Amino acid sequence: MKKLIPKPVRRLFSPVYQRGQAFLMRQRIKNIKFKLPQNGLIALSYAGMLPQPGTIVHGGRVKLAHLGEIYPERKLEFNFLYLVSSALPPFAPEWVTACKKAGVKIVWNQNGVGYPAWAGDT
Repeated sequence: MKKLIPKPVRRLFSPVYQRGQAFLMRQRIKNIKFKLPQNGLIALSYAGMLPQPGTIVHGGRVKLAHLGEIYPERKLEFNFLYLVSSALPPFAPEWVTACKKAGVKIVWNQNGVGYPAWAGDT
């Protein structure tokens, strides 16, 4: 079976290669030079989780699709990191740590809240 899959392709899926890529991504996030907007307006980042227009979206990312229409994602110049608990980006802890160090506020949209009118007395 190994002979059917070319060696360069196998290397991409090896655990060692995957760990190396994860390490590099963590380092990139740690070294991002965030710039806070100077105009005092709300500028959001969704850590790359904002769905592309025209794609089918489900789960927690639906909220991001609607929010992204009003507040488009800013890649490096933002003052709020918006995260949805059911649609976390890869390396979410690294994003949170880097944003806290830069003074970026974090909005955590926690899914699964049960209001008494919906959930009853639980």
